[in-house]
Amino acid sequence: MIPIMMERGDFDRAISKLQELLNKGVNRPFCHAQLAIVHARQGELEKAAEDVRKALAGGSVNQSFLVLLQQSSSVAVLWETLRSC
Repeated sequence: MIPIMMERGDFDRAISKLQELLNKGVNRPFCHAQLAIVHARQGELEKAAEDVRKALAGGSVNQSFLVLLQQSSSVAVLWETLRSC
C-alpha cells in the first residue's frame, strides 16, 4: 500500500499512514526506511537522513531502501547530510 501511495505521488498520505504504523509499534525499521524514501523524494534530506539512521539502528535487515534512495536526484546531498551527523 505504501509503495503505491509513493508511486502516485501521494506523499502526505504515505507519511500519515507510516506515522500511524509507527505509533502502533508496527515494524519500525520498515516504516523509517519508507519514510526516508518519501522525505528524500520531497527534498527533505535532513528528515530522510534521520529516518535512514533510525531504520539501520532498528536493525533493518532489508536495506534495499538505500538503493531506492540512490535514485533520488538529491542523493549526494543526503549522503553529505548523513556524514555530517
